[in-house]
Amino acid sequence: MTSYFSSSVIDLSVGQAPWTQCVHPNAEAETIHMSAANGFTVESYLEFLQPFTDKYSVTGMDCRGTWKNHEIPPNDFKMSHFADDLIEAIKLKHNKPIIGFGHSLGGCVTLIAAIKEPQLFSKIVLIEPASLPYRWSGSLLPLIPKRILFKLFPFIRGSLNRQRNWKSYEQFHARYRHHNTYKRFTDASFNNYMTDALEKKDKHLQLRFSPQWEAYIFSIVEFIWKYLANVSVPTLFIRAEHSNLYTHKQFLKRNKKLPRCVHSCEIDESFHLLPLENPSKTQNIINKWLICNKT
Repeated sequence: MTSYFSSSVIDLSVGQAPWTQCVHPNAEAETIHMSAANGFTVESYLEFLQPFTDKYSVTGMDCRGTWKNHEIPPNDFKMSHFADDLIEAIKLKHNKPIIGFGHSLGGCVTLIAAIKEPQLFSKIVLIEPASLPYRWSGSLLPLIPKRILFKLFPFIRGSLNRQRNWKSYEQFHARYRHHNTYKRFTDASFNNYMTDALEKKDKHLQLRFSPQWEAYIFSIVEFIWKYLANVSVPTLFIRAEHSNLYTHKQFLKRNKKLPRCVHSCEIDESFHLLPLENPSKTQNIINKWLICNKT
């Protein structure tokens, strides 16, 4: 059965955030809350999220990169501020602990929020959570001026210089459908991404996610393992076989030091954007874990 998601905004103390939800008819159903990767909106993940609506309510909030009147990130903004936004939203919208889903940026944010206020979460699922490769890089990165950082890392510069305005969806599709980042997306996930990523602006289409924010977020990524060592709620940590964040060797080594509440797994034949490239395989892994860890 197809369930329908609605879009609105949520009023937080710091601004209005885009909000997506699909409420299950059973008031006792648990709620999954989705936090997206850098540069993506929650509705990009509808193909991945849709099957969960059979048993759960599903909500999601887009991060500050998409908020109106928040085009430029503050210089002192850190990953923990995203977690504070998520915590405030959960308190406003949910009256019982939720299951936090997070992909990449969203995984890191969900993890930090669950450490700050574990009572808000019954469990969390971290899909390729964003991370620096080494602990020391977290101390070095803030010392590098942003203008130099953007020059040193081409992908950050590429995000900053991303084309914002488009004549049509067809132009966007022609430019990106076979781009290395998006070429493995299912057709449904790419279309969901494209239609929600762009909004009408005057006589053209404009990317909702601010390029300034996308570039800035890459510059404030932290070392995920220091947080994983302190999590107390049941956690599923998913690594893609072809992850570009942590090698298989690093993954196995660091897993040995994690709390017993963390269950780690790898999904074969997958890449960093696996919920959009192979949503069904990702769903199946998560569903099995949720059943085994039923509240």
